[in-house]
Amino acid sequence: MSWNPNEMLENTKQKRREALKEQGKAEFLTPEEGVTIMTVDTTVALREMDGDFGKRTIFRVKIGKDEYDLPASYSLAAKILKVMTEDKTNKLQIIRVGEGKQTRYSAKKA
Repeated sequence: MSWNPNEMLENTKQKRREALKEQGKAEFLTPEEGVTIMTVDTTVALREMDGDFGKRTIFRVKIGKDEYDLPASYSLAAKILKVMTEDKTNKLQIIRVGEGKQTRYSAKKA
């Protein structure tokens, strides 16, 4: 009897996505360095959580057909909400610069 580790990994990931969806949650998104274009799903209520680096506001976002939960510090959350309010849009560019403690984020209209 043989088994495929890639198939097992994908099966485990699918089960995790299904379990999160049952809880009304999605996988967390950590944007890559550079620009990530996403749409904030305004039909899903914002929620808060205590993270390793302080409190986070969780936004539900879509990238293509995939849904994620974006944990945002208060400063990033304020930037996102400012763009959404001033530009009256929920399609954003999140720009990540740096790594580790030097990471900085900004938000712009997409």
